[in-house]
Amino acid sequence: MKQIDSVTLTEEVTQVNVDNLPADTCFFADLFTRLGQQQINVDMICRPVTHSQTTQLSFTINDHELDQTVAILADLKKQLPQLQFSFSAYNCKIVASSESMRQTPGIAGAVFDAICKADAEILLVSTGETEISILVSEADCEKALQAIRNI
Repeated sequence: MKQIDSVTLTEEVTQVNVDNLPADTCFFADLFTRLGQQQINVDMICRPVTHSQTTQLSFTINDHELDQTVAILADLKKQLPQLQFSFSAYNCKIVASSESMRQTPGIAGAVFDAICKADAEILLVSTGETEISILVSEADCEKALQAIRNI
């Protein structure tokens, strides 16, 4: 039996997408250090595996931190003109958690199935041993939240 112990919601989440950035850990360190120095709290981070010199990166911030984040990325773009970035604001993050996820295969599948049946689109996902964090648009938030709670 699939079981989720807790479902939490965070609203006003912006997804930041950065393209054509160096596939270099030192660049990531510089970017996230700059964000941290401005007290910008980065939550979810997603980077695809790449075998080239450039990569993509997506991460989430609070909607209210967008102006500061744009300023940092614009400054980096002066050094790296090929850098491109886009934003998707007014999203929500749903976190489903359960200690039983450690021993119960299939909970992620149940969550994805519930969101699929609710006809909601997942923008970003990250997982850990005991939780699944899913970013959805504000428009899909309520139906995705209810679908996960019904598991």
